[in-house]
Amino acid sequence: MKSKKFLAVSASILGALVLTVTAAQAAVVFGGDLKESDWWYDSALWANSIGVVEGEGETGDFNGAGQANRAHVVTMLMRYHEYMDVRLNGMQAQMDAMEARILELEGMMAGEGEGEGEGEGEGEEMTEEVEYHAMLDGAQEVPAVETDAMGMAEMTLKGSDLMYTVTVEGLEDADITAAHLHMGAEGENGDPVHTLADFVDGVSEGTWEGMTDEEMKALMDGMMYVNVHTEANPDGEIRGQVMAKLVLTLENVSEDQTLSPGLLVVHSADASLDFEGSNAPDALEPLAEWGDPAELKTLLEADENVMAVYDIAAMEPGASMEMVMDEMMSEDMYVSVIAMAVGSNDGYALVDSMMLKSGEMMDAMNYDAGTEENEALNSGFEGGQPDGTKTAEENMNAGVPSEPQQNVMEHPQLDMVLLKAMLN
Repeated sequence: MKSKKFLAVSASILGALVLTVTAAQAAVVFGGDLKESDWWYDSALWANSIGVVEGEGETGDFNGAGQANRAHVVTMLMRYHEYMDVRLNGMQAQMDAMEARILELEGMMAGEGEGEGEGEGEGEEMTEEVEYHAMLDGAQEVPAVETDAMGMAEMTLKGSDLMYTVTVEGLEDADITAAHLHMGAEGENGDPVHTLADFVDGVSEGTWEGMTDEEMKALMDGMMYVNVHTEANPDGEIRGQVMAKLVLTLENVSEDQTLSPGLLVVHSADASLDFEGSNAPDALEPLAEWGDPAELKTLLEADENVMAVYDIAAMEPGASMEMVMDEMMSEDMYVSVIAMAVGSNDGYALVDSMMLKSGEMMDAMNYDAGTEENEALNSGFEGGQPDGTKTAEENMNAGVPSEPQQNVMEHPQLDMVLLKAMLN
């Protein structure tokens, strides 16, 4: 057990503990005869601030001209002792915490120093790992191959070593004559640079050790693909471009707002789900009012600037989800997410046009779709449209427009962040 430390408190420390009290407050406590010119003025304010001469009984109202009896003195000493005990215990706790932190840092420094000056392999090597993946099918072959076979590759680059697992379906091991990693862009054929391990029960596992800088750069730039060759298709039956694995994390950060089933949209810069300032499309109404994204999904899928539309599940407060983005990543690709705030009549959260690259993050904006006059909501929000049963003044006092505003607008009551998105 750690022994109790006794601290010496200097006058400077005591001075730092003095709390400011106004002359008006002091006049009430000290009977009205306390003046700034009094030699004991500062002492009196300090004594009052820590409660030495404040409280029930005569100890709380004697003044400079009065006399202190023994009851006054012992009461003040007791109160001062209690005050100092609290302060010292607080300082002791701070010092204990500082001492523990110093020991923790010393331990970390000692751990980092292990291995220095020692033989090879005795220190722990810190090497960043980067994950890659590929989806394989016949359509990516050049020229395309008609086949029901498909596959998936999961890879991890650590230093210059690439660990991989390639899984195929629709092909027997005996059908596969070879499998390679090729150097080449999407839609182009390239030379093989590494032969993958033999398939056993549809799985090839292994490690490509000692990749060159050129090969690692090609991998990082999306310039490598997996190609599985068969007797029927010696040039390759299924193929997939290897891309860095990009994971989208969505989190409902609200305390009491459930988000409905919604949509995740991958699109170019020419597409957007930002309808602010204009009338909401008819397809937005079912999502914004009762959490049904089907019509909006159909509308977006017909847009030539939209690459893919995914359904996402409802999220309760505090819930989160992750999705691996399988689309081909490029600098002009974006992701948007939209879901209804269930506690609203026609309010929704929107992450609009977040760049599809690692490290990006965005907070959703909350909008009122303007598709109906709002009634009282189960979360206490009034919404962004006027209530027809209230006067203009009552609507304004509730924070909503006094005249109907049918355009989509930022939600005046849903002013907290409901949804966060992050790519890594």
